[in-house]
Formats: sequence, C-alpha cells, structure tokens
Amino acid sequence: MQRFGFATKRALGIDIAGDAIHAVELLANADGYTVTGLATVQLPNLVIVDDQVSDLAALVKALEQLRKRITTSMHQVVAALPTSQVASKQLFMSADLTDAAIAEKLEAEVETLMPLPSAEVCYDFESLGADIGTPDQQRILLTASRTLSVDSRIQALERAGFETLVMDVNSQAMLRVCNHLLPHLAPEISASPYPIVVLDMGAETLQLMVIEHAEISFTERHNRNAIGAVCIAAVVDEITSRIDMLQSHSGNQPLAGLVMINTAATLPQLAEAVGQQINLPVVVLNPFEHFALPERLSQHQQQGPIFVVAMGLALRSFVPWHR
Repeated sequence: MQRFGFATKRALGIDIAGDAIHAVELLANADGYTVTGLATVQLPNLVIVDDQVSDLAALVKALEQLRKRITTSMHQVVAALPTSQVASKQLFMSADLTDAAIAEKLEAEVETLMPLPSAEVCYDFESLGADIGTPDQQRILLTASRTLSVDSRIQALERAGFETLVMDVNSQAMLRVCNHLLPHLAPEISASPYPIVVLDMGAETLQLMVIEHAEISFTERHNRNAIGAVCIAAVVDEITSRIDMLQSHSGNQPLAGLVMINTAATLPQLAEAVGQQINLPVVVLNPFEHFALPERLSQHQQQGPIFVVAMGLALRSFVPWHR
C-alpha cells in the first residue's frame, strides 16, 4: 500500500472518515513542523458505508471542495484505510534482509491474513526495528487489505487532482501522533509503564486502541448513535462501559490513562466527566497545543482533536518508504 519515495519538506495528510474529510499540511523546519494548511469538508450520508466507499462521485466532489478550501499547491498526499479494512501480523526476520527479500518471504504470509486470490489483496510491510532479545532479527509488521478498499480511495483522490504517495492505516496514524505528542503534552501518561488507551469517538463510531511500549497491542471498533442525538451523560456512560469491558478482558491490568481524540474530545467538560467516572488520568489530545497555528488558522485551535489522523498522515510523509 506504500509507494517508493523520499522524505519531503512539505506534506499533506488527508483523512477520509465516515462523516467528513480532514486535511493537514505540514512544513518541516529546523524547529520541527509548522502547520501551513487545514481544511474540513462534511460528507453527505451514505458516501462511506461500513468503512467502504459507496458513492465515488460524491467523495470526489467532496475532495475537490477540500482542495479549494486548503488552498495548497501540494498534490502529493498520504491517505489511510480504516483499521477495520486491514489485517495485520508481526513477524521476525533476519536483520540483513533487503526489502525485496522480505517481500518475497511475505507472499505466503499474506494468504494467512486474507485467504483471497492475490489480485484481490494489497499488502505492505514495515520494519519495526531490531528485536530486543535477538538483535540479529528484525520485527516486520505485515498489513493486508482488499485491493478494492485501497483502489477506491486512490481513485477518488486522483479524480480530485491528488496523487497518493502512501496509503497508511488510520490506527497507525493515531499511534504516530500519540508517540510524537504525549511526551510533550502528557508526560506522566507517556512515562507510565502501563498501557495507554486511545478513544477515537466520532459521530457514528467508537474505536478503542491500546498502546504498549509505543506500539499498538489491541483495537476494537463499535457503531454508535450520533453524538448530537444524546446527552453528555449518555456519552460518559458509553465510554465508561467500554473502558470497564476493556479492563475486565485484560484481567483488570492497570492503565496509564485515557487519551481522547476526534469529535467527542471537543465536547466541553466531557473529558473531566469521564475522568471522574473511570478514575484515570484523561487527556484531550490537541495537536495544535504543540504545533502552533498561524493567525489565519487560529479559528481551528479548539478543533485539534478531529485533525489527529490527518496530522499523523502528514507526519508519515517525512519518513522514507519503499515500493
């Protein structure tokens, strides 16, 4: 799902979510990164159904609107698949293998992840570095998806005038932002030896992700009622119930804290109310508390949590990738 390229100085990440599209443009500089562009376009109903593109023409139209709103000259982008559309597996291989040798060895493994004809499966891999116990071995993360899931998004982006450099996974984009920002914005949670729970709650879905040792150890996704149709107390109860179930399934293992992103994280007093219920540190992850916005974009300051995935996708552009 990734394509050959090199690190760039400017990057554009586009997050195609179920109810909206979000874009972040970053500029790399000596001090880190600067946000140079932001845009959001709401999607009509039924454009994305069960995380699949069901109305390509409507998605193309929304992406064209996004391109006008962000007013950038960038056409090369990093986008992502929903976590529900991919299957992943971690493998161990010799540290001296080339990308070509790794790809050859992985072909058989792909069939175990998705038992489909090869033409219907698209896969990618990433080295997670040397294994601590055996330095001559590297950990390889293999990710596979249906080709249709990848191609429909790439096709929509291309028709809107974009070129897709990398097709990432939204959970990996969230992980990238958490690993980058939590040491700065929530050092007590980042430094804890216990797992960190990330709550991605949008208008119609709730996704929980557990981070251990800076890597994803668990994800689950649930459909839900629209946030605007229920009161804050009901949202708190829903979140509390999911956290309780997660802890019971893990043998009541202690947690470092809860990190909230997406639409729910922008609701006033929600994080405080959730923290009181679950008795854990709760942080609203707002990238714009670390990546300062230019004055012309300052109206988006409190909307930072909805741009987390797009931010993670833009950050992905600054890492070399293979074909």
